Amino acid sequence: MKKGLLITALLFSLVMAGQPVLKLYGFCRVSTPGMVPAREFDENGRTISKPANESVGYFIYVAANTSLKIQPKEVWIKGKRYLVNSAPVIQSPVIAGKDTLVKATSLKILELRWDNNPSTTTSAPATVKKLAATNELVLKYQWKGKTWYKTVKKIKELEPVFGE
Repeated sequence: MKKGLLITALLFSLVMAGQPVLKLYGFCRVSTPGMVPAREFDENGRTISKPANESVGYFIYVAANTSLKIQPKEVWIKGKRYLVNSAPVIQSPVIAGKDTLVKATSLKILELRWDNNPSTTTSAPATVKKLAATNELVLKYQWKGKTWYKTVKKIKELEPVFGE
């Protein structure tokens, strides 16, 4: 019985060693311009409120063991697909303003970058649609010739930034 448990534990540890150890971080920050929109009045003299032009910026980082050669391919942010490329982050921790996005680590950190226009070239496979329906952030990457997915259920919202 003990021998069987030992063998099972060893096999489980070998299987876990075969999985890539990867951490995915997702953040968003709302940015509002500093100028108050001009007031406009309708024909009855009532003020028409104009909403401020808010924009949302996303910050996505991947932390992985330095020996892993992963290749980020696509990211789905709130159901929209973007083609990505990555750039290594030189310094750890990663800080934006007063917020620490990625704590100091010995892992290799990659910053994901993409064009702001969602890609519509191909339809998403059923696996991705299912993941994107329950997670705000889905990363598709390749490692050792296989396709893998990593998800973040909820993108962390940072303090909004107000322009001057």
